[in-house]
Amino acid sequence: MRISFMKKQNQAFAYFLIGLGLYFLSQQFNIPYLPALALWPSVLVIFGLSLLLDRSKARNDDKPSLGAFLLLLGLHLHFINHLSFWVDHWSMYLILIGLSLLIGYQKTKRGLKLGVTLFIVGLFFLLSLTYLPFQEQIQSFIQNIESYWPIGLILFGSYLLFKK
Repeated sequence: MRISFMKKQNQAFAYFLIGLGLYFLSQQFNIPYLPALALWPSVLVIFGLSLLLDRSKARNDDKPSLGAFLLLLGLHLHFINHLSFWVDHWSMYLILIGLSLLIGYQKTKRGLKLGVTLFIVGLFFLLSLTYLPFQEQIQSFIQNIESYWPIGLILFGSYLLFKK
């Protein structure tokens, strides 16, 4: 029984070593476009893939989001370096966390509300940064909130006072 436990425990590390070995071996063959990927985000992508592969086989795993997050983070960091149109803004990290929670939700059936919320909030801030008509709507919305926020506090306080 101890041997099977140790075998299961080392599978993610074995996948990581295989992926890392393939990565370094492919660098030795001077494959075109591969030197552009010779950055540390590639290690994040490989580690994220190895965790996702390992966790996809586990029946009662409660953390598949970690592998998804590392994979998405590594891809995001590569895209920042290699795609001129890719946005480097803090809202992308909210989107990545939200997406990884949604990927984890498929297996665990937990984290749906938080994943959707983070994704939508990140997308909201990203659009407010990059899409001019949306920026104008956001600014008018924020001006309305600044004008009427005390009414919102009164309503929320009343709700808390009278809810059963």
